[in-house]
Amino acid sequence: MTIDESAGPPPELPEARSQRTHVVVRLRELAAGETLVTLRHDGWGEGGEWDAAFEYFSRVWGGVVLARLKRRFE
Repeated sequence: MTIDESAGPPPELPEARSQRTHVVVRLRELAAGETLVTLRHDGWGEGGEWDAAFEYFSRVWGGVVLARLKRRFE
């Protein structure tokens, strides 16, 4: 299964938010009850608010989104 979406930084980063990033999440069953999740997030800008946007998404993907996905299927 592949999820392919665009993502925008939060409203408090309007300069970075004006450019969408690209996210691909792939789920591949390895064995019964075991799934490999691969996340690729690209389309980053440079300078300005982009460091803060990267930090935001690093926090959100690891601490919220992927954790919720894991809980959903446990």
